[in-house]
Amino acid sequence: MKDLTRLDICLQTTLLNQLISSFNDFSLQLCKFPTCDIDIEDDGSVFVTAPDGARGQIAMDTITAITEDIVVGKVYMGKVTELRDFGAFVEIAPGKSGLLHVSQVSDSYVKDIHSVLKVGEQILVKTLPLKDDGKISLTRKGLVAGTADKTSHEPHDDHHHGDQ
Repeated sequence: MKDLTRLDICLQTTLLNQLISSFNDFSLQLCKFPTCDIDIEDDGSVFVTAPDGARGQIAMDTITAITEDIVVGKVYMGKVTELRDFGAFVEIAPGKSGLLHVSQVSDSYVKDIHSVLKVGEQILVKTLPLKDDGKISLTRKGLVAGTADKTSHEPHDDHHHGDQ
């Protein structure tokens, strides 16, 4: 008999509801690891049982990504899900997407977003302050392809331009 790894996390009721409402997206991601069992209790406890720590941690990371708040100024690795003339929609966490306006794609002028980005492409983006309606705006300005300045992970870093 193999030893199983059991991981747990306790979520507030509102986050638990968010996890359950995102369960379809979440379960599709977990299909890659069908040997994980996820138990969600009424008190907010979530238990993941997996055949090994790595698979269990991937499941826990996905749960955390679904339930964590988007942090303004944080750099995320996102996936381009849709391209429009005015910009790209980028999923930065399961069930959480933002708009990368064409003016925010690059430090230089971009005439046609289709010439710079492709659907399915993984890109680094930084969150801008949330709009009044809660919509997420993103930027790539100041991010070098494939790397990010460590200070760009700090919220409210936007007040110091030109110090890099």
